[in-house]
Amino acid sequence: MKPLKAEKDTYRLRVGKYRILFVVVKKVILIVKIGPRGDVYKK
Repeated sequence: MKPLKAEKDTYRLRVGKYRILFVVVKKVILIVKIGPRGDVYKK
């Protein structure tokens, strides 16, 4: 789990060729986006 530099309080998790972007709010994990490594960071 690594924090994203571009967005505050957003983290990324690497799972093989995929990335999971998520936000932690108190004790809740909100998944923002799941996708291939190259595409997940595009808006």
